[in-house]
Amino acid sequence: MRLLSPTGSEPDPRRSGKIARMSTRLASIIGCALVAAPLHGCSPLMEREASTTPALRMAGIEVHKPNASDAAIVRRAAQLLSNPSDWNASCERSTETGAAPYSLYTALRLACTDIVGHYEHPPFALEEVRRVIDRTCPDAAFTHRLRDFNNTRSHGAVLAVLRAAGEAIEEQLYFLRTDVDGGPAFQALRTNTEIELRMRELAHGRPRWFRYTSIGRTVQGRPIPLLHVSDHDSTREKTGVWIDAGIHGFETACPEVVIGLAEDLAERLARGRAPDWLGRVDLFLVPVLNVDGRELCMRPPYPVLRANLCPSDDDGDGRVDEESFVDLNGDGRIAWLNRPGHEHTYESLDADGDGRWGEDLPGGVDLNRDYPVTSRERPADWTPQPETRAVIDFWLAHPQIELAVSYHTSINMFISPYVPLNDEETERYANLAARFLEHFPGVHWNMHASPDAYGVAQPLTGMNIEWFHAARGATAFILEIGPDDRPRREPPQVDTLQLSPTATGSTLRIPTGYYRQVETHLEAELTSLRTRHARYLTDLIATVVEGK
Repeated sequence: MRLLSPTGSEPDPRRSGKIARMSTRLASIIGCALVAAPLHGCSPLMEREASTTPALRMAGIEVHKPNASDAAIVRRAAQLLSNPSDWNASCERSTETGAAPYSLYTALRLACTDIVGHYEHPPFALEEVRRVIDRTCPDAAFTHRLRDFNNTRSHGAVLAVLRAAGEAIEEQLYFLRTDVDGGPAFQALRTNTEIELRMRELAHGRPRWFRYTSIGRTVQGRPIPLLHVSDHDSTREKTGVWIDAGIHGFETACPEVVIGLAEDLAERLARGRAPDWLGRVDLFLVPVLNVDGRELCMRPPYPVLRANLCPSDDDGDGRVDEESFVDLNGDGRIAWLNRPGHEHTYESLDADGDGRWGEDLPGGVDLNRDYPVTSRERPADWTPQPETRAVIDFWLAHPQIELAVSYHTSINMFISPYVPLNDEETERYANLAARFLEHFPGVHWNMHASPDAYGVAQPLTGMNIEWFHAARGATAFILEIGPDDRPRREPPQVDTLQLSPTATGSTLRIPTGYYRQVETHLEAELTSLRTRHARYLTDLIATVVEGK
């Protein structure tokens, strides 16, 4: 299923023409599905605009911003290799002349010359092809990815990689550029790739204090980045602190708080004002746990998706994810429907003709109900999702973790774990909640004592903080963040849409997306939000360390 084009249709030409007018953002998607979809794009010959391709040197590599010529380069390379007789299956870069047959590397090099008039190394197009190869062959020990992939794979596999890279570039140019009104979307929120590159930059610039790694890969093969902050020259025993965000895909703003803490610490180090606790703490920052879900939710039409993108047969018809998100009322958002029998699904249509709407949309498992806790019964063949397994394995390898904070987006709320608490634990969480609410007016939800307080439809068991607390003995809680001027949910406005004058029950009432409204408000307050949460988290960690 082609998730990046929710309606399955061609890009709207009215919006495609706006791409060139949009402010350029780095939106390189690490890994993308190998889908053999037609490429849409621009003229095969166009000059590279210098203003849109500045090299960003991070961690010893160059990363370029894409533009339309990169898509044309990949498309031209695919044309050169379209016939099997024109493909050289034994690439030796030092002996290739530039005449047919071509290897993958030679075809890309010639395509670059054809499109922009010269070969510049490494153009974004080649880097995107390499990223697709990395994802396609995650365990391959390639010395030279383009050469070794070419020499060990089939002609069809080479063309599939080019198709996937071309589509990824086209998606980056089309999505994340335009909102429904043609203006830039998510101007302040960074993409997953921008967050990852920022983490790499911090680690490259201050290796004593910041180290970048990946704790594992998502169900679609994307890395889950982690930044380890500590005085890595110190050999003293340290307390472990874990802070994550983005376990639900649609909660797109809260990762900024986590990466914001790292940036605040970097600024303090630059001024010679590092916190005293930095040499006594192993701080593990994971800004985005549900990388696949957030990637999808930051593209029009912005579905409100909690789950990861594990393919699932939700309606039991033997097919997976056959329904698609459809923006029925044209407001540029996907909302939950308000229709008898369809209250808990999204804007969509009956694509499979079974009389039900949106019952098998993209999205599989809510990662925040996926942890192996004894309070939740699981099928005999159940196993955690790859994202969950990565977190569990990391925690098992780092028994020093004593404090865990998990950021979400809704309203300002402190949530203690859904486990029975003794008197000492109850007091500890109450004190931690009071400290948070001093900074951010809101509420404290003791889930175990009042499970129905907020009308949550999903079971409360299986959360990460429950496993952190019950299985690992850590103090663990959720921090829901929201704009200070919206302490409780406002009744959503609704659009009434008549789909068909003859279909029974065809009138829909589509609420404007509450969560997208929250994300918009948070985006407007982002600078203040990062600063305030960095101050709060710095004080919180200091208190934990001083209490030992």
